[in-house]
Amino acid sequence: MFVLNKNRFFLPVILTTLIIFIFGFYYWNMLPLGSIHRYDEYHTLDRSNGFMIKGDWLTVYSNNEPYFKKPPLQYWLTALAITGSGDLEFALRIWSYLFGLGLLIATGLLAYAIAPANPYAIPAAVLILAGSSMQWHTAISAMLDAGAAFFFTVAVFAFVLAIRRPRWWYLVAVSTGLGALQKAPVGFVAVCGMLVLFHVVRKYHDVDLREILGNIHFRISALLASLLILWWPVLQTARYGIEVIYFAYIGEMLFRFSPVGGNAAIQVQWLQWIIQDGAVLWIPAILSLFMLPYFLRKPESLLPLALFFCFAIMMTFASGRIYSRYLILILPVMAAGFAALLVRIIPGRVSAVVVACVLTLSAGNPFKNTDPLSLFESSQNKYQAMLENFAKSLRVEETPVLCNWSKAKLKNIYPGAFSYFASDGRIFLELDDAKKLPMKEVLQEFTPPYRGLCDISEFEELKKWLVSYEVIERSNGYVYWTSTGTISPKKK
Repeated sequence: MFVLNKNRFFLPVILTTLIIFIFGFYYWNMLPLGSIHRYDEYHTLDRSNGFMIKGDWLTVYSNNEPYFKKPPLQYWLTALAITGSGDLEFALRIWSYLFGLGLLIATGLLAYAIAPANPYAIPAAVLILAGSSMQWHTAISAMLDAGAAFFFTVAVFAFVLAIRRPRWWYLVAVSTGLGALQKAPVGFVAVCGMLVLFHVVRKYHDVDLREILGNIHFRISALLASLLILWWPVLQTARYGIEVIYFAYIGEMLFRFSPVGGNAAIQVQWLQWIIQDGAVLWIPAILSLFMLPYFLRKPESLLPLALFFCFAIMMTFASGRIYSRYLILILPVMAAGFAALLVRIIPGRVSAVVVACVLTLSAGNPFKNTDPLSLFESSQNKYQAMLENFAKSLRVEETPVLCNWSKAKLKNIYPGAFSYFASDGRIFLELDDAKKLPMKEVLQEFTPPYRGLCDISEFEELKKWLVSYEVIERSNGYVYWTSTGTISPKKK
């Protein structure tokens, strides 16, 4: 049972607080350094800015038009931070940083909820997660992943407590609801899955699922979670139509993270990413998940293994692209499970913390400098002057165009950067094929004249379709051009 005994809890809490303060103080100084550099970080900038320039806080705008694949929570928070801060990089990173520190706390509490006999599981779990490079890459970024992992881990932690102390269901509801507003309802899916798991293995434990489902706290919390999760998609559907459901859930989630998306292939990159993040930490952690149920012999100890197994299945058979940063969703669960096993099998109250510290240091330096975090390696800085010149010259009657089909896509101008710095808050045409420009002109989806940016190879393809084009500037592999129109596809 989860009990806060002050005498047992005092030293572990002081130690945990000290550890988190040290890491928090060290990484705090990095928040304003350099500039954002990841492709999706510029989407965060663009979408957060969209609330301010559009004056509509109930729609996420991407490329200056309504966007339904991501919910609004961190974009709201970032927009408020930008408004209240004079440092753009700081404002973009601050919420990921706070979520990252919160994730350390949630991981420690999850470890203690699984193994409450020894509160030193808390600092041990915090140290293990702090040894992950991914933890700090996501915490010092303008991405959504640290927040998504925080709400997910809190939901799992609260679930472990709620199965025996029903008032914790309210925290489950809030964390799953906010998690759905942060990125995706993965916490809600995990909670439902864990309830199903308890039902399947009901012969081997004392948790009564019927008692849980009949409890008034569970029922109120289920209603609260449903309201928090559903209000945003219901609002968007009411405003923009039923296609919102496809973009937000069927296309972005179901087709992407299941074998039904049309491009299914077995991929085990996620395991390579785990090993690269720290084999000394995560190989023992994976093994510990299999050992934990044997040593603890209670149903809660099965949950880290079940969650890891589900994560592995989804990543292995995902139809869409997966990224290493997705690991931050499962690493806290692995760290908590590993710490819970360490405090169970290693004699002595603080011995497990010492072992965790040794493993963390063996995995590499947990205090990353600016080079591993790539804070000064933005590929977009070199385009800044051209983007600003573009914005100054853009006329009301012109359609802004950005070419974006080159093989060097991730090194070229990002759509989020173009939207924020060059588009003057207007919808622009992001071309993924040179032939699309005349086709869209025929369909009157976009109209000339055009003002655009393409890399050199893209412009060589596109200029064959342009009428009376003029090259304004060539810089850093890019061509800045204008055109009065295009050649009709029927004439080609």
